[in-house]
Amino acid sequence: DTHVEEPIAPVVQEDTLSKYQRYAQNAKIKTLVLGQMGYSVAPQLSYGAMVGQMYKGYGWYVSGRSNFQFGEKTIASCDAEGYVDGGQLFYSGNTKTTHFVVNGGFTMNCLEKATKNKFNTLGFYVGAGYGRRELQWETADGNWITYAPTSASGFSGNVGLIGSVCGLTLNVGVTTINFKYVELELGIGFVF
Repeated sequence: DTHVEEPIAPVVQEDTLSKYQRYAQNAKIKTLVLGQMGYSVAPQLSYGAMVGQMYKGYGWYVSGRSNFQFGEKTIASCDAEGYVDGGQLFYSGNTKTTHFVVNGGFTMNCLEKATKNKFNTLGFYVGAGYGRRELQWETADGNWITYAPTSASGFSGNVGLIGSVCGLTLNVGVTTINFKYVELELGIGFVF
């Protein structure tokens, strides 16, 4: 009488990950959404956002910031002492500042191969676009003059770092307009 043991079925552990968690671990596309603030010693504050996507560690972004103020039509530009074409003007003391910047470019996640959690990132971004920052002085007779030493418009470029832990994302970088006006940019948001 021979006794044959039946094979024991392997124990199947229940999958403790939700469908979304499995998708998140395996997904190749990361989407960035950040609110941003810019600051320069001019002094100047600006607010805006940055959005982008990365696929297998490489991607794109666009960002924009403004101080949401509108200037006046100016008739001339003055130097650091307030002179226009060699002549001294009288000023009322009223000033206005307008500022906006729009950039787009390339992003890279240096941790793409080093972490299994898609919500952990450490990378950089670099891009270019257009920007304008203008300080205006009002003259005593009600006209407006551009204060040239701290005003710039044209080419804009920015570069910075992006880091995420469990989806919470921070960025720090610098933006320049024509390499004449420079501001620090800080952002906070999410990657998903």
